[in-house]
Amino acid sequence: MRNVTETNFLAGPRVMIRPGPLRPYVKFLVGAGKINFPFHYAQGTYLAYAPGAGLDYLLNDRFTIRVVRSRISILARFLSVWRVASVRCERGH
Repeated sequence: MRNVTETNFLAGPRVMIRPGPLRPYVKFLVGAGKINFPFHYAQGTYLAYAPGAGLDYLLNDRFTIRVVRSRISILARFLSVWRVASVRCERGH
């Protein structure tokens, strides 16, 4: 059986505080989200937004380690529901 697929095309600002080697940031992305269900049950393109935050560690002028990143993706008015959200939290190494 085929899976549900979701594709997002998002863009937006990212603000980073640079006090030292630890660099926290926040971002807010907006764009289009497309979702498809198996067997052509439902599909559509919707307004999508994704606020997020994270923490980077600066190794030197060329390299940064992503310590943690989180983002929530929200599709507005999907299937007559105001929000469908997916949450992702990652840790880099």
